Amino acid sequence: MRVAPPRPVDGGAPGLERRHLRPERGVSRSPNAGRVRARGAARDDVAAWLAAIPIDGRVSGRNAVVSGHEVVLKAGPIRRRVRSGLRSLAAGGRTPAELEFEHLTWLRKRLFRCVEPVAAVSVRRRGLPVAQLFASARVLGAEPLDAAWARAGREERRAWLDELGTELARMHALAFVHADLYPRNVLVAPRATPVGEGSLGPAAPDPGFGRALVFLDSWAGGPAPWTRLRPAPIARDLGTFLTEAADWLDAEEVGLLLGRYASARAAQGRPVDDDGRWIARVLSVRRREVARLAARPDRLRGRPLPDPDWNPPPIEAPGRAR
Repeated sequence: MRVAPPRPVDGGAPGLERRHLRPERGVSRSPNAGRVRARGAARDDVAAWLAAIPIDGRVSGRNAVVSGHEVVLKAGPIRRRVRSGLRSLAAGGRTPAELEFEHLTWLRKRLFRCVEPVAAVSVRRRGLPVAQLFASARVLGAEPLDAAWARAGREERRAWLDELGTELARMHALAFVHADLYPRNVLVAPRATPVGEGSLGPAAPDPGFGRALVFLDSWAGGPAPWTRLRPAPIARDLGTFLTEAADWLDAEEVGLLLGRYASARAAQGRPVDDDGRWIARVLSVRRREVARLAARPDRLRGRPLPDPDWNPPPIEAPGRAR
């Protein structure tokens, strides 16, 4: 097989290399048959990452060891290739795996506490994406926020909500929209745990040291400077989070989260509006997400459908509309 020399991307940051590889003939039925683009993977490890992509079915959240890296994998063939190809075209030719790699790297550079992206591999055939893989470093002792919530004490819960409101406001101040902020996509990790076990070489200092929450699965969003002028996309994150979280947050906790977010926005000089429109946008997003779950009950994963008519308690929004 022939491998072109790697070309650095994202300003030449270490671990972000793009390379193209054409496998030898005779492997047309394997997901590694086609044009391969890899990021984060060392040149000699590309074949091992390709071998980790299952031929049938998908894996998500599976712990694995690939080329000596302890990682969590999301990988598999792409079924709706034309639709995925159009989506990739709209995203500048990048697949969800590549977008996830880029977005987490973007956030970590700005000192958010996120999982460490290790590798993103995408395979195309005749211009259409046919398979992909994303690998992130394992975060020791971490679990999804919705799973950790039931065992946590009241003060610990309040600390998590305070941190989430603050970090989400900071994310939006930088014009980054997560766009898939379900509670399962926020991990709770011991505060002293480095996020990234040095799988790309010597471990860098944990950018979120001292905080408990860890973000992941942000491929659908990304940095979007136009959101500074359009509040609706920003409401998507709070609305998505509250789609499920409203069922296990009490009124005081919802008020803490929304109030902390509004206060942090005001402290940044970009306050939310004070006439209730921002809450209305959040609720509109939540109702839309509940409708999507109703149309796709498999996405509920055995949970009951959230109440579409839920409303939060009154929130005082510091500042005035922007």
